[in-house]
Amino acid sequence: MQTNEFFKKWYAAFASEVDPIIMREHIKALDCCPWHIFTWGKVECFTGNEAISAYEKNRPR
Repeated sequence: MQTNEFFKKWYAAFASEVDPIIMREHIKALDCCPWHIFTWGKVECFTGNEAISAYEKNRPR
């Protein structure tokens, strides 16, 4: 998979409903990383034990 294809799929999975202005200024801007969308609270996500539990429940077997 090419890098552009990976990020296209990543954004579709995790950021499809994020305001385009937020994406441009905080996620896709120079020196920003895609996972900042979670760091800055731009989308809801699990953290800590709740995240571990959700992963364990949904991981491929």
